[in-house]
Amino acid sequence: MRFRLQSEEIRSLYATGRSSRFPSDVVMAIFGVLEAIEAAPGLSDLRSLASLRLTTHSTGKVEFGLSSGYTLGGRQTNEAGTLIIVIEEIRGEGKGGPGD
Repeated sequence: MRFRLQSEEIRSLYATGRSSRFPSDVVMAIFGVLEAIEAAPGLSDLRSLASLRLTTHSTGKVEFGLSSGYTLGGRQTNEAGTLIIVIEEIRGEGKGGPGD
């Protein structure tokens, strides 16, 4: 599978590996989720990984549970027969995230 990072803040976090807004354990968990998405042949493979704490919704929305009460949220889209997870926001602990 593939992923796409929606906001500039998330793209910057991915490029640098650092964030002033999110704790380091959350940043490491985000990279773990992104690696799992890239390695998974399909959504059912992601669901089978209990460590991802994946929740899917009928609307196409997806949420991955991270450490420290944060979640990584996005949506599913299909492009040319390939499922892509579009990562849109990081939420948690009342700090909000991109798009709030």
